[in-house]
Amino acid sequence: LKEFVKLLRAKVEYVSRGGDPRMLNGCLHVVLTGNPGAGKTTAARVLARWLHAYGLLRSGTLLERNALELKGRHLGWTCPLVQETVAAAAGGCLFIDEAYALCGGETERADSFADEVLRTLLTEVEAHRASMCVVLAGYPEAMWRLLEADPGLQRRFPNRIELPDYTPAELATIAVAAARERFGLGDDQGFEERLAEHIHL
Repeated sequence: LKEFVKLLRAKVEYVSRGGDPRMLNGCLHVVLTGNPGAGKTTAARVLARWLHAYGLLRSGTLLERNALELKGRHLGWTCPLVQETVAAAAGGCLFIDEAYALCGGETERADSFADEVLRTLLTEVEAHRASMCVVLAGYPEAMWRLLEADPGLQRRFPNRIELPDYTPAELATIAVAAARERFGLGDDQGFEERLAEHIHL
């Protein structure tokens, strides 16, 4: 994620110094993968704010949706629902969590509603390829199955970011900071190191 942000920032700085502004016309759509607790939603929120701060998006707003929420309840409802959702996030960022559900999730096959979501989404993201950021998020293996299910997704979502799991030391640091900030608890000397060892076990 940091490398992706650094690359975009370098392009923004290049253009601000008189470089070709077409450098900023590239596709912003992202596939964000990570295990539970890796921080996918938080990463998407930070990314939306950053893209807005550097002028790549008109808005820093992040519209969050679960993939299943894009499926209409009745025939003919799905396409307008997807179009309305994309329109609501226009100029900002649309975060679609558990996107792999659109190809049947972990084990099931996708249904006709899910197929319609994908077809409509592909059309809409192409129409907004440089004016908004659509983030498809989910677990790594399931997301790769989704990308393989429709070649159009691979072309329209060229940016791939995988969030690694936190290390035991990082988890211990987070836990100690939360205990201090939320509950006013002090940390005994060496406690963070002992906690990291306990998590590792």
